[in-house]
Amino acid sequence: MGKQGRFNHVEILIVEDSPTQLEQLRHLLEGNGYSVRPATNGKKALEEARRQPPTVIVSDIVMPEMDGYALCQAVRKDELLKDTPVVLLTSLSGPQDVIEALKCGADNFIRKPYDERHLLLRIENILTNRKLRATDTVKVGVELQLAGEKHFITAERQQILDLLISTYEQAVQMCGELKLREDQLDRANRVLSGIYAITKGLNQAQTEREVLDVAVELALQLPDVRAGWIFLRDDESHFRLATSRNLPSELATPEIMDGDCLCRRKVLSGEIERAANIEECERLKKAKINTLGLRSHVTLPFRFGDKVLGIMNLVGTQDVLFTEDDLRVLNGIGNQIGVALQRCRLHENLEELVRERTSALSESEERYRRLVNEITDGMFITDNEGTIQFANDALVRIHGFTSAEQLVGRRFVEFLDPSIPQEVARRFARVVDGKEEAGLVEVEIIREGGGSAFLEVRPAPIREGGRIVGARGTVQDITERRRAEEHSRVLQAQLLQAQKMESIGALAGGIAHDFNNILGIILGHASILERMAGKPDVLPASVEAITKAVTRGASLVRQLLTFSRKAETAIETVHINDLVEELVKMMRETFPKIITLRTDLADHLPAMSADVTQLHQALLNLAINGRDAMPEGGTLTFRTVTAKGEQLRHRFPDAHYDDYLSVTVVDTGTGMEEETQRRIFEPFFTTKGPGKGTGLGMSVVYGVVKSHEGILDFQSTPGKGSTFTLYFPVKAKEVVQEQEKGKAWSGDVPGGTETILVVEDEEMLRELVGAVLSSKGYKVIVAEDGVEAIAQYDAHASDIALVLCDNGLPRLDGVGLVKALKQKQRDLKFIMASGYIDARKRGEIIRAGVTEFTSKPYAANELLWRIRQVLDRR
Repeated sequence: MGKQGRFNHVEILIVEDSPTQLEQLRHLLEGNGYSVRPATNGKKALEEARRQPPTVIVSDIVMPEMDGYALCQAVRKDELLKDTPVVLLTSLSGPQDVIEALKCGADNFIRKPYDERHLLLRIENILTNRKLRATDTVKVGVELQLAGEKHFITAERQQILDLLISTYEQAVQMCGELKLREDQLDRANRVLSGIYAITKGLNQAQTEREVLDVAVELALQLPDVRAGWIFLRDDESHFRLATSRNLPSELATPEIMDGDCLCRRKVLSGEIERAANIEECERLKKAKINTLGLRSHVTLPFRFGDKVLGIMNLVGTQDVLFTEDDLRVLNGIGNQIGVALQRCRLHENLEELVRERTSALSESEERYRRLVNEITDGMFITDNEGTIQFANDALVRIHGFTSAEQLVGRRFVEFLDPSIPQEVARRFARVVDGKEEAGLVEVEIIREGGGSAFLEVRPAPIREGGRIVGARGTVQDITERRRAEEHSRVLQAQLLQAQKMESIGALAGGIAHDFNNILGIILGHASILERMAGKPDVLPASVEAITKAVTRGASLVRQLLTFSRKAETAIETVHINDLVEELVKMMRETFPKIITLRTDLADHLPAMSADVTQLHQALLNLAINGRDAMPEGGTLTFRTVTAKGEQLRHRFPDAHYDDYLSVTVVDTGTGMEEETQRRIFEPFFTTKGPGKGTGLGMSVVYGVVKSHEGILDFQSTPGKGSTFTLYFPVKAKEVVQEQEKGKAWSGDVPGGTETILVVEDEEMLRELVGAVLSSKGYKVIVAEDGVEAIAQYDAHASDIALVLCDNGLPRLDGVGLVKALKQKQRDLKFIMASGYIDARKRGEIIRAGVTEFTSKPYAANELLWRIRQVLDRR
């Protein structure tokens, strides 16, 4: 009867808190015919046993809630369960485990990890002896002394006997395992000693032959290795026997050792990449004679990088020569054989390689020397003191010498022109010493035998171990180039002077033409006034004509200043759409009706900072040019939009700001030829007929745009029209002071009785201003320069309430006069008058204490209003 029949009614309760171990034990017992009930701790096991008593209980000891000892004690105290055999699974860490098992009444114990066969046999024995245990219930008391402590045990005699037998069996088993471990350790030590010997021998080998012999001979010290041989790879698929040891004479023949075999094929195919056991050697089978018991071998491929260099086979008498652990260690030997073999091959070829390289180096040096000496640029090497260590032929010629020996050993700075500034000479010395880096240095030297040369030196430091040890570089003789550049500069200066004179001539001619016209109008109407003194009805027309002529002259001056970018600017916040709409509204009333005006204005545009007068003038000039280009009628369009500086910079590198506002003026007129486009911004250049333009319009537009850091772009096609686009920057976070708008100088201006000191060097203007002021009741004291003004002030200091002075005075200018009088009377009031004051001079005047300005030519009402405002201000 088999186990399946014998134990059909045997039920084993297994108690294990580890799910994995519980399942393993259950699988083992059920597989051998036992009925199994599981429990995960002692408490659950006791409940399960009381519910249905099992045949045997097999329990782990260490468990939660109730351990194995407590479970066994509870079973022994339970009348229903007290005769149930209990087997404890323990690590048997010491005698104390046996004492605890006796105390709790365990029948047997099995050491973890258990041998499955041993566990099944122990359970079978327990089941067989159940009847004997039932009849032999004699309890005995035993006193034991362990680890200095006494233990008195009361247990059944059979229990004590079973525990002692199981303890003995476990001890025997552990001794066997220990002996096996000792044998394994001894073998591992022998393997490691052999590997160490091989490694040491490979490191000392100097030739390929030494590497191969050392590897095979020392490999024989490895356990169970009886013989060995090495195949070296000749090409992609062929090997040759390189060396062997301890081969029987029947094996050491070409017929046996030559040709293909299993290990070679597996290595070449990549199936064997590491050390591997070959259980049946084809070569040993081929021998068919006495091979001294040699049966299997280990194939150990050795490589350098990805390339297989050869195979070492180690042969033994056992079926499997090495364990997997041994094979992992042997892999290191294969790698070391490959490295040592490659090292020795390189070493063996090194002498020949050195000879070849030395010869090649000599030839290379000769070619390099010829190349260096044939190039036209000088080449040098210096030490860290600037002393020349090497100079090619070109550098020798540049310095006026005949051989390199005349340069080598001398310092570069010895040849510098003494007139070179000391700072330049010191920097050049540091550069050629390698102590300072510079992309290019230009110097002048004195050549041997007289004369000088301009050199362009490109040095670079030489570093060794992070330390600068000198410099190397090239030298180019740029004497002829410098002479050509100097000649070119002279010619350019002459050309620029000629262009300036031409421009000045055009400017003078234009100014003379326009001012002669203006003066002609004034003189003509003055003559009329003189002749028609007795006819009052003629006076208003002549006065109006003279006023318009003077205004026209003042406008011409303003355009000249704007063109030259010297006009005073009044920066304020400008909303460009408002300005364009105001301008278009004015043009609808003044432009011919055959001109169609259109606007395309973007919404929500940001405000910009600008001089509204200049901006108005620029747009008006563009509009007038567009109007004049459409004599038969057409369309004039104004367009506004925002633009990004990043996009503009692709065409205009000067677009430095992030955001711009653009105003575009488009006409459908005659357009411009290429020559006209080229000269469009020249002052006084015009394509209009006589009397129809000054030629300053586009120059003014250009000046306005540039004074606002803007960009001007235009396109024009003959017969189709022109498009002008003005880009103005939107400056973030700029604080703009609003200028006074809508000043009304018209109407009756109140006068006064105060005393005013008028300082003006132009006699007619001085008399004119005096007459205007006197007509309004003011007392007037006049002076023609600053020195006379001081004298007049000293004579009338207590009476003078205001000083009206010109800026450009002889002997002592306006600023000097203000400073002198402010020292005498700190709160004295001033108005500074001038046809033009630049920004720097204006700042100096303000710092001197003047805050009020008026422009020339004087407008009587404006001047009177300004004087009244200053006098009334506290």
